Amino acid sequence: MKKPQTSHRRALLLFTFFIVFAVLAAGFIFVYKQKTDQWVQAYAGQIAICENIVDEMDCVDKVSCEGIYGPSCADCADSVFLRCQRIPEKILKDNEIKKQACAQAGGQWYRNKSGFYCVYLEPGLKP
Repeated sequence: MKKPQTSHRRALLLFTFFIVFAVLAAGFIFVYKQKTDQWVQAYAGQIAICENIVDEMDCVDKVSCEGIYGPSCADCADSVFLRCQRIPEKILKDNEIKKQACAQAGGQWYRNKSGFYCVYLEPGLKP
């Protein structure tokens, strides 16, 4: 009579092990999927060609891209987003040097439609 109880315990133990393993595997898959989605989005952002970006905010969000602005028509005096283009590597490196010099001099580095610039928080400071 003891033989059936041992097999029931063994089956229950195996079933419990299987359930715990399934829950852990599902948790791993859930976390891994979210992480890989982030990696894919980051990689896609890195390899995006600036010239293919049509949205102004997407262009501004990429550090290596800049927006080109101009009048909306030949006789207009307004300024609208026309296209996005890549910033040359030399200019990016120069901007990084200027950004570090700005921070060391007590300034704040900004970027807007006009480009990159440093705002000094105290009058008379310059790098």
